[in-house]
Amino acid sequence: MCGLFGRINTDGRPVDFDESMRMLDIISHRGPDGEGYHHEGNVFLGHKRLSIIDLEGGAQPIYNEDGSRLVICNGEIYNHEELRRHLISKGHVFRTRSDTEVLVHLFEEEGENLLGKLNGMFAFAIYDSKNKSLFLARDRIGIKPLYYYHDEEQFLFSSEMKAIVKSGLIPRDIDNDAVYQYLTLHHSVPPRTLIRGLHSVKAGHYLSLTEGKAKEVSYWDIESGSDYSDFSFDDASAGVEELLLDSVEKRLMSDVPLGLYLSGGVDSSLIAVLMHRIVGSGIKTFSIGFHEQGYSELPYSRRISEMISSDHMEIVVTPEDIMDNIEKVVWYRETPISEVSDIPIHLLSKAAKEKVTVVLTGEGGDEAFCGYNKYVYEKLAGYTGILANPVARALYHNGIARKVLPQRLSTALDLLSVRDKPRRYYEWFSFFRRDELIDSLREDRLDLIPDENPFSKFLEGTRFASPLEEMQYLDVKVWLP
Repeated sequence: MCGLFGRINTDGRPVDFDESMRMLDIISHRGPDGEGYHHEGNVFLGHKRLSIIDLEGGAQPIYNEDGSRLVICNGEIYNHEELRRHLISKGHVFRTRSDTEVLVHLFEEEGENLLGKLNGMFAFAIYDSKNKSLFLARDRIGIKPLYYYHDEEQFLFSSEMKAIVKSGLIPRDIDNDAVYQYLTLHHSVPPRTLIRGLHSVKAGHYLSLTEGKAKEVSYWDIESGSDYSDFSFDDASAGVEELLLDSVEKRLMSDVPLGLYLSGGVDSSLIAVLMHRIVGSGIKTFSIGFHEQGYSELPYSRRISEMISSDHMEIVVTPEDIMDNIEKVVWYRETPISEVSDIPIHLLSKAAKEKVTVVLTGEGGDEAFCGYNKYVYEKLAGYTGILANPVARALYHNGIARKVLPQRLSTALDLLSVRDKPRRYYEWFSFFRRDELIDSLREDRLDLIPDENPFSKFLEGTRFASPLEEMQYLDVKVWLP
């Protein structure tokens, strides 16, 4: 994890260097191993580094041969060695072993088309001092964060919102639509944030800034309308195993110690076994437990740890730990806490940092393999005309279901009767339903309820084979980033 910060005064005013360095220092926690910057007139680009590859020589910014272009990056380019060989054959001269350096040379060869050549997770900025242009890009799934603010006088970007907000250079107005999304979904939908005008670069997009004008463009999307009918179950199983093994192996690229967050669930346990297959025993694994045994999964993670003979560490979290760390985690998270796991993961990360620099996790498994209850419930929506619709209405609106069934199941029965698919999907994803929110808000705050459903825009022009695929698509575009 590294930190990026940049500002360009598009009206030509010189950038205040000391002020810019203070903004960069706000995200020092992202890169404790070093810092670098580029400052010329109305432009400042800064970088906080966490050293992973080429520990001695990989300081950023990294420049091209004549110094006219530079790059700062947060992330890893897994196929950088292959790209490096190709670029050397084209005559490019490398000064470091860093995976980041391939970006500036590849941009010279390919322009924005370089993104189709990259295998990695990244948020990066390339500045061209000859034509005074800026190029920002975020990886396909949005693993690495990237925020920006743009008005008639300035353009600011950063890995974290706080560097931009605390600058004092932008208004701190609340985005009501984002608040509604936060209350229902527990997060705002990209590109919105809780601050009006402060946006995230959408996953799979790049943004170019030329002559003060910004343009954001999609460079990658999940292909819709694909036909997988020729795949047998055995073919699919073998293909998944091959992809998982390749994915894990690529993420073991590092000059520093690596570990794994091991929950004991299917996702991280699979990764643990694949890591063991690649590197053998001695993997460092880290698990969270709770004093309340009904919530603790430590027995499962211990079982996997013993199976792969890992160097295992357990953190047991208490209620006092939660209370003592709320404010700190809000500061890191940059929104009010809505996921109760955020604080335990923060504590686990703090402990893991004592032993390793990089950890693998099972994030994304539920979205790729349909691990959420909503995927199961949605399969029943097609039967609403036969059974579920009248039964759901009778049970739900008479209050019987709410009293007898678990909340999620009673809500699911009611949602089966919603025929507007984007609205039904939004409710599946929600933790706080629209009608419940209307009942809970003061009358003078009903302006928080928007007319527009953001899921409708995401599904425009797609041709997925089933509602299941549509819901997975929304998870990848909305939840994972």
